Amino acid sequence: MRVLIIGANGLIGRQTARHLAEEECGSLILADCVPATPPAGARIPVECRVGDFCDTDFARDLLQGVDCVFHLAALLATESEADLRRGMSVNVAGLMQLLMLCEELPRPPKLLYASSVAAFGGPLPETVDDDVARTPQTSYGTHKAIAELLIDDYTRRGLVDGRVLRLPIVLVRNGPPSNAVSDRVAALIREPVMGKDVTCGLRPETRMSITSAHHAATAFQRLASVDAAAFRHTRAMNLPSLSVTAAELAERRSAALRCRPKAASFGHPTRHCRPWSMAGRAGLPRRMPVPSGWGRETPSTTSSPVSSPRTDCADVADT
Repeated sequence: MRVLIIGANGLIGRQTARHLAEEECGSLILADCVPATPPAGARIPVECRVGDFCDTDFARDLLQGVDCVFHLAALLATESEADLRRGMSVNVAGLMQLLMLCEELPRPPKLLYASSVAAFGGPLPETVDDDVARTPQTSYGTHKAIAELLIDDYTRRGLVDGRVLRLPIVLVRNGPPSNAVSDRVAALIREPVMGKDVTCGLRPETRMSITSAHHAATAFQRLASVDAAAFRHTRAMNLPSLSVTAAELAERRSAALRCRPKAASFGHPTRHCRPWSMAGRAGLPRRMPVPSGWGRETPSTTSSPVSSPRTDCADVADT
C-alpha cells in the first residue's frame, strides 16, 4: 500500500508517519510546504516532497499510485479569521481540488481528514456527540463543516472512501509559541517544561476538550482500517477526548515536574471574549471568536472502533 500524508511536518503528521513506518504500511510519501524528516529507523521506503498541495500539478503528481491519503494540512483558526480569502483557498479550495484529482485515479483512495470541534458552536449541550448540529462560529469551523459535507458527498458517489475525525485541542507542539488558539493551552504544559513561567488568559475553571498527538494519530490509523460498511449516514465523527479545566491541566503538569504551582498563572479574558477565549494576556486579537465546542465534552457515538486508549491528564501532560 502506498500512503500519502499531506501536512506531514505538523504535530499529528509527524506522529502519524512514525506509526505508519512502524507498521510497515508499504511505502510512505511525506508532503508539506516545509521539508519533513523521515521517521527514525523507518523500515519502509519514505519519500519526502516539498510543495504547496494547492498547486494542481504538485498535487496531481503526489497522488499517482496512492492508495490512502491522510489530509492533515490546514490554515488554523487565528490565520483563517485574519485572512478570509487565504483561509478559503487553503481549507476549502485546496480540499476541493484534491477531491477532484481523486476522480482521475483508477480506483478511489481512502481519504483520512482532520476536521475539528470548531465545526460546533453557539449554545451547546454539556455533551457534544456526533449528532449535534454543526453551527460553527468561526471561519475555520465553517471551513471544516464544508469539508465534512464535501467528503460525505464524494464518498456517496464512490469517488473516495472518506473518513473524518473531529479533533479537540491536540497537545503538545514543540518549538516557540505561536498565535494558534490551541497553542495557548499547550503553553500550560510546554513553558513549565522549559523552565518558564506562563500566564494563560483563561479562568482556572474554564473547561476544554484535549487529546495528545499520539492518541490522535492512533485513532486515524484505526479509522483507516474500519470496514466501510460500519459507517452510518456520515463519515464524520468526534475523536473521544479528555475534558479538563485549565487549572487541572496546570496542576497535573506541576505534579509531574514537581515544580511550583505558580509556574502557571491565570488571567481573565477581556469583556469582548467568550469565557474560554485566550485573548488579553495571551496576545490574541481581542475580538477573536474561539470555537465554543472546545469547552464541552466531545464523545463519539459512532467511532468506538477508533477510540484511543483511555487518557488522563497525566498521560496528556507527559506526551
